[in-house]
Amino acid sequence: MTLAAAERRRFFKRRVTRWTLAAVVLILVAIAIVIAWHSARGPADRFVFRSQFEPLIYVIAGLMGLFGFIVGASYVGADWHSGAMLNLLAWHPRRVSVLLTKLATALGAVLGVTLTLGALWTGALWFIASKRGDHTGMTPGAWSSFALTGARAVALVLALTAIGFCLASLGRSTVVAFGAALIVAIVGEVGVRIMLDQVRVPDSGRYLLSSYGAAWLTRSWPTTGYPNCVGRCQGASMITWPQAALVLGGVVVLVLTAALWSVRRRDVT
Repeated sequence: MTLAAAERRRFFKRRVTRWTLAAVVLILVAIAIVIAWHSARGPADRFVFRSQFEPLIYVIAGLMGLFGFIVGASYVGADWHSGAMLNLLAWHPRRVSVLLTKLATALGAVLGVTLTLGALWTGALWFIASKRGDHTGMTPGAWSSFALTGARAVALVLALTAIGFCLASLGRSTVVAFGAALIVAIVGEVGVRIMLDQVRVPDSGRYLLSSYGAAWLTRSWPTTGYPNCVGRCQGASMITWPQAALVLGGVVVLVLTAALWSVRRRDVT
């Protein structure tokens, strides 16, 4: 059996993968039930597929992004922590090749799960709209727009998976990846946002990674960092999805390069 085949089998047998995936599925099922129940209340509350489906793509993108980050980080972090990675490198000393094989396994598995759940999610919402809501007005252009949004969502999920994997490999621990994510969320987002708002820095959203994630998904995002920014959008520019692609892609390349350099320079012992 090849290393790639062995890693694929082991990935889906991990309890973290199964339990995290089960949690995501349960959340999606609960959301679908709430939408169906709300849509049955009356004509004014009907679920309109064409106007309400795209925000729900963002929902599954967020859940799958969290799933990818968790399973990607725990997948390689557990190997480093338990010593399994060192044993594997002793048997297969081409360290960069081993790490890239593990990363490709994680990305391929998350991609397959994301596409499967995305198709089921779309089908479930279409069924709700056809039975209890409104599914009219769907033109080829509308489907193309949804497909492009879905493609960007998948790319974001894979990026978060790669970031979680690389951070855990750098720190040789799953906890390091989770700690880094917590620091970015609390210090890099909340703390920086409060500080920039206090000193009235213009276009403060340009300094927040979350703004670029939102711009990538929604095609554009105000540099104020607020979606509606009532009273704050005057003169504010927009972060476009190509700009977001450059920033987010740069983050992925940075952490991947650091992880590969780290595993290459370290001794097996």
